[in-house]
Amino acid sequence: MKYVHLIVKNLLRNKRRAFLTASSIAVSLFLMTLLITILTAMEASTKTDGSELRLITRHKVSLTNILPQSYWKKMERVPGVLVVCPTSWFGGVYIDDKNFFPQFAVDPRTYLDLLAPQKTFRVDAERARDWVLDRRGVMVSKALADKYGWTIGSPVFIKGRIYPADLDLRVSAIYTGADDAVYFQRDYLEESIGRPGFVGSYWIRIDDPGHLSRVAKAVDALFANSDAETLTESERAFTAGFIQMLGNVKGLVMYLSLVIAATILMVTANSMSMSVRERTTEVAVLKALGFPSRTVLVLLLSEAVLLAGIGGLLGVGGFWGLAHLIFDVAGFRLPMVWFTLVPPAWLVASLIVSSLGLGFASGLVPALGAARRPILDGLRQA
Repeated sequence: MKYVHLIVKNLLRNKRRAFLTASSIAVSLFLMTLLITILTAMEASTKTDGSELRLITRHKVSLTNILPQSYWKKMERVPGVLVVCPTSWFGGVYIDDKNFFPQFAVDPRTYLDLLAPQKTFRVDAERARDWVLDRRGVMVSKALADKYGWTIGSPVFIKGRIYPADLDLRVSAIYTGADDAVYFQRDYLEESIGRPGFVGSYWIRIDDPGHLSRVAKAVDALFANSDAETLTESERAFTAGFIQMLGNVKGLVMYLSLVIAATILMVTANSMSMSVRERTTEVAVLKALGFPSRTVLVLLLSEAVLLAGIGGLLGVGGFWGLAHLIFDVAGFRLPMVWFTLVPPAWLVASLIVSSLGLGFASGLVPALGAARRPILDGLRQA
């Protein structure tokens, strides 16, 4: 600790260079934090509470193809199935096109039973009953209610974009949970479009996680060789399918992270090399005064680690603070995205520690060269 003042003073000898180096590290780590946070959040979204008990049945050809309503009761008779909830994506807009959020037509009773094991899902029991009994009722997330100023009884008019119908709804219940969406009565949608009797997908809750594969195969076997064959998969696999549509996101993030790490390494190494070359004589004087080479090595390495650490705190800490302010404090949500971009504590800590490691690696070669250089060679450059 007695050399801290000396380390800081040498680090700030060239303030412009120190500022530019720390800024480069901060920007690089800001981008790396963003990329890894996106990847982490997307992977976490496939492991929601209670997802090990849920299956999703859709048309075998495509998610955009519809299934007959007659499948509903047949699926309920499959051994191991506890709840089957028909679900249809509505895809409308609230007031104007910029106000877009997920909207689903569901059967209220079975939907509430479907989410019963999910501990993160919370809704007042009395309000939930009101939603079940109100044909025009809608259950909305707390985040959306706060954003649009909705309270119990507030009107919600959604203009149809996929279905030829406009929905005149009113808020019956407000829930808290992992997603930010609105759920309304499927019967009301059916009435609005003339009761065609079609469903987008079926959500299923089973009795045991060990029965996922068996139940999925049994459901698909019911409708094999029919006009609308089905594909039943776990909720995790279904969500992961959306991520796979984006391509090899994980590989892309890993490659970009390696490039960013290499950039940080080169920037910091170049800065330290310049700093050490400028102080060749000073280092020789320190050694002539009795400072051992090991102490000189530690002093120079400490500068590199401190510089990278400052950049890491600015980049990673800055991203965490900004994301927390936007998503947690302000309650902002990205359209069509079911997760926020607040990095978890373990990721923040690991990236800051990684920045210190990169600082150590980048300063090691210049510091070793300076510590091993003979005193006379250093003094000759005076």
